[in-house]
Amino acid sequence: MKKTIILVLLISLICGLVGCNKNDLAVYNEAIKKTDAIKKGQMSCDINIENELDEEEMTAEELKNARYIKKIRAAISMKYDWEKDKLISNNYLNFGGLGYDSIFYINGENIFFKIPFLGKYIDLSNIQNKNQESPITKETMKKISEKWLEILREKDVASGEKILLTTDDGEVKAKQFTINLKDEQLREFINYALDTLEEDERFSNFVKEVIISSSDDMKEFNAKSFLDSLKELVNSSENLSFKYDAFIDIDNYKIEENIGISLEPQEGKIKKQQINIVTKHWNIEKEQKFEFPSLTKENTIKADDMNSEIPIMFDELQNNEE
Repeated sequence: MKKTIILVLLISLICGLVGCNKNDLAVYNEAIKKTDAIKKGQMSCDINIENELDEEEMTAEELKNARYIKKIRAAISMKYDWEKDKLISNNYLNFGGLGYDSIFYINGENIFFKIPFLGKYIDLSNIQNKNQESPITKETMKKISEKWLEILREKDVASGEKILLTTDDGEVKAKQFTINLKDEQLREFINYALDTLEEDERFSNFVKEVIISSSDDMKEFNAKSFLDSLKELVNSSENLSFKYDAFIDIDNYKIEENIGISLEPQEGKIKKQQINIVTKHWNIEKEQKFEFPSLTKENTIKADDMNSEIPIMFDELQNNEE
């Protein structure tokens, strides 16, 4: 079950790289490059996952925990200025009504985040390399993006009419691009993406240090076997479908994209999944105002001390929710 959810999050991550038909492809490809090159602005990403579970096959303990995965939401809203090495990201996770907030900060060499229920800041400055914020290298993302453009066919793409889109910048004129992929195309893309991720040493380390080490029932995996299990899950799933809508403004920025993914795993306790992802960009290339908190010895936990303090607080919050 956890593998299926992690697979969805990986699909969500790599599916932000998309393209279109011959003329539309040129327009859209330019919009991708221009949007990826934004130096300062604001953006949000909202991921909603709904799982239909096979409750008849569940144990009493699994039924107790099932409510946490029936509906999952992850939301991020950030402002950034990469020329000044500044970012503030408000993050929210909700598992079946159990919600967790956090705020991530980058202020030059200082990198830290706050978990409100903990009431303290976690200082990552000594262990976080700001040039390696992403668990995936740019080279890997480039290969995945090129593969995406390669598998698209003209009939998969429709360029719509210009519309008036309501955004945080107000009413904006935009052109809609729609992509519908067939089952086999999506499988081909996801398998290639997982193979490419396996070759990425940085991502393999991320899988080992973050995903596998976070759960006792993942201990038997290494990075390769973990990714192989995800490929097996993809290839055994039925009715794998994908729909994508992008909205490009008159300045050729991709100001909104909507992704819909559905699949029916043939193993595990999840019968069907529906994933919807909405990403928005606004306030593009405009000056951003940042307010950073002051870190003190009293309100800060060093990264090395996280394991001893955070799990206790997390367990207490979960017990109170129940």
